[in-house]
Amino acid sequence: MTDSQLVAEYARSGSERAFAELVSRHAGMVHAACRRVLGDSPAAEDAAQATFLVLVRKARKLPSGTNLAGWLYRTAQLAARDALKTERRRARREKEAATMREQSRPPEVSWGEVRPELDAAIAALPAREQEALVLRYLCGRSEQEVCAELGAPQSTVATRISSALERLRRMLSRRGVALSAAALGGMLAANAAPAAPAGLAASIAATCAGQTAASASAAAIAEGTVRTLAWAKAKVLATVLCTAAVVAGGGAAAVAHLSAAPNLSMADDPTVVARLAALGEGCSLRLGDFRVLGVEQPPEDRKMRQAYRFGPGFRHRCNVMPWAADRGTALYCGSAHKQFHVNDVWEFALGANAWQRLVSSDGENHFAPALWAAAAKYGKDPENNLRRWREWLGRNLEVADGSLRTTGNGGPYSPIMTWDQLAYDPDLGRLYWMMSGGSHHAAVKEYAQAIGQDAAELAARVAPGTTLWWFDLETRRWSRQLGEGPRPLTGGMAGTLRYIPEARRLVWYVSAENTIPYEYDMWAYDAESNAWQDLAPNGGVGLQALSRAGMAPGNSIQSAYDPDRGLLTAVGGAATWSYDFASNCWEWICNDPANDAHDMQTVFAYDQAARVCLLAQPLRGTLRAYDPELRVWTTASISGPPMPSRPSAGFYDGRLNALVLYDGGTSVWVYRHRRAAR
Repeated sequence: MTDSQLVAEYARSGSERAFAELVSRHAGMVHAACRRVLGDSPAAEDAAQATFLVLVRKARKLPSGTNLAGWLYRTAQLAARDALKTERRRARREKEAATMREQSRPPEVSWGEVRPELDAAIAALPAREQEALVLRYLCGRSEQEVCAELGAPQSTVATRISSALERLRRMLSRRGVALSAAALGGMLAANAAPAAPAGLAASIAATCAGQTAASASAAAIAEGTVRTLAWAKAKVLATVLCTAAVVAGGGAAAVAHLSAAPNLSMADDPTVVARLAALGEGCSLRLGDFRVLGVEQPPEDRKMRQAYRFGPGFRHRCNVMPWAADRGTALYCGSAHKQFHVNDVWEFALGANAWQRLVSSDGENHFAPALWAAAAKYGKDPENNLRRWREWLGRNLEVADGSLRTTGNGGPYSPIMTWDQLAYDPDLGRLYWMMSGGSHHAAVKEYAQAIGQDAAELAARVAPGTTLWWFDLETRRWSRQLGEGPRPLTGGMAGTLRYIPEARRLVWYVSAENTIPYEYDMWAYDAESNAWQDLAPNGGVGLQALSRAGMAPGNSIQSAYDPDRGLLTAVGGAATWSYDFASNCWEWICNDPANDAHDMQTVFAYDQAARVCLLAQPLRGTLRAYDPELRVWTTASISGPPMPSRPSAGFYDGRLNALVLYDGGTSVWVYRHRRAAR
């Protein structure tokens, strides 16, 4: 019997024999996939068990024609990453300071070099190529067996496998692992499909049949994976949670205790999802009247009460909304110059058409404190304004844990410097914000004056570190990056910050000539070792010279990361640059007069379905598309409502395949460039 027939039999009658056969066939592949992520540890077995627990819950709901091996592989990846995230968070809480990690690479390519990079590369393959490769190498099937499972002729299967190996070879090469497609195929055949540990298949089958209890760890991983799958399929979360426990046979006993997901208020709205599903290529729509959640009590200040009708409100010093794929949402924080926002954090769910405030801004009931600071110099009553300003500082700031922070959520006070310097790390659940170093140091001096303390003494209590802060979405607290060692000396104005998931690194670039001293830097930050690396691109010839010659980005840029090609594309004004991670080099691409990119006016994001970078230019009313492979710009046609006519914040929603713009009003603008390949 084929996998599809066994799944149908189990879904129809709850046949333990059919399920046991499925586990026997795929346990080795599933465990190996988990082990590549988690290492040879009990956590890998828990993740493998969780994968089949998810199958128990989803067997009846799998669409007809689903390739089970590919589905199990993808589910195992989700389960393993969820387990890895839990392990990393636990390790992060337990260790106080990490030593810098020694990195070395043997001169010849080995399985040990390929293994850490393999799954991220496989995940980027087209679905049909991925399914063929998983069956052939990760499941250890013969080519004839792959043909029977996929219902495709041998020539088609051979082409898919060959194409998959070549794509993998190119992706691995960009990650510094260079080998031929033939050598890669041989290495996969020899290493990627080991047998499952003795007794694992029987143990999983018994657990899923309800004969033994699932481990607490496996059950928790399964719960998180179910939630992730629910997001990925764009279903109504509340409906999934109500129906997922109804499974066939004795498997219900093993999973009945799984709790409902938190934050049901951000579940998909069926009407919104239906409108998005019907959105054609090159088409746009407006979603009005979004909900605003997380504002428990209306602010006392009348102006702020009015402002919260519009969610966070657009902050013109921050146009970027980092996409959180693990949450199915986009995150937002930052400031508009001389307004009250300090360090509040918001989350937007397109499928729910809802904003949610994750943490309020410290000192928010003191409307526009920055205005008082400005009025102290230029206003009609400077003495009174200065007094109010210092009172605000003394009430809302403190030096604690080696940093100048706000007294409420422990967040940063650097209210105007956001730019393109927000990024999200899904592995650790952190929203990163690189602050301007100048404004941070100025705040220390201002705070010292406010509390009547010597500025030098107060500054001495601030621990060494950078102006990189992060908001932990689990604890909902802010922290500053501390530590000795090589690091950027300050956080410059108008830089760009991106998280590179394949490398698990933050990459920060700045070229700011409006700071003293001038800043030209490019660094990578590894959160696990709490270490910075000076990338010194283009052979270390000097970013200042490169930038002034136009060969590297200048000021007020925006960037987008292309995981398919391992490229970082940056835009500023009419210019376009590309940074290749494999060669560690910047390259000027072109000047296009139709572009006018600016980190306070435009939105720049990578569209993974179309595999192009999209530049939304509200002031010009145009949408531009850049193909990193062809290196050409084109103007996209828009059928539907025009984009907002004023600067906006925005992001690309990878779950629902749409570019989203928010201009601070009561609606959002949504655009689809290309439909996702099936």
